[in-house]
Amino acid sequence: MDGEEALSRLRDAVALWYVDLGRSAAIVYAACDLLVTGIDGPAVVALAAVNIGVADEEVPGLLDAALVEVGITPEVKGSAAADEKGLRMLAARAIAGELTPRAFVTWTHRRFDYFVSDVIDGIHLFHENYSLLEDPYVRDLVPETREEIDAQVLAEAWKLAVR
Repeated sequence: MDGEEALSRLRDAVALWYVDLGRSAAIVYAACDLLVTGIDGPAVVALAAVNIGVADEEVPGLLDAALVEVGITPEVKGSAAADEKGLRMLAARAIAGELTPRAFVTWTHRRFDYFVSDVIDGIHLFHENYSLLEDPYVRDLVPETREEIDAQVLAEAWKLAVR
């Protein structure tokens, strides 16, 4: 593993943690990966030294300084910016095939409900189309097949991931 891969793992772990899909322990392990690749500093060392048993309590207080130290902009957990980082991370996973388009849409719909944003407005429409396709009484009202909707979701995920 090289430094760029270790930084990417940290970014991913933090993005998932921001949206409550990742664990604090994953952030500690990512900080350890940074040290192994030679990326260090006092804040990164402190984050890597966290006992996994107390990671949920200690990581939030150490994370921002470590992120700044390695050139990653920290966000406030629960903020729109943090949510968008998590959304982009999951979009990338959908594109990579690690998450189905339906699962990506379902998570987005649950996480953001009907939050009005140009980032996710289209995703809610896909959720409705998937729901209609699964209802035998109205599935004929959806002009697209599931495969076509999946392709549209992945196209939208691509836009989110590169944003």
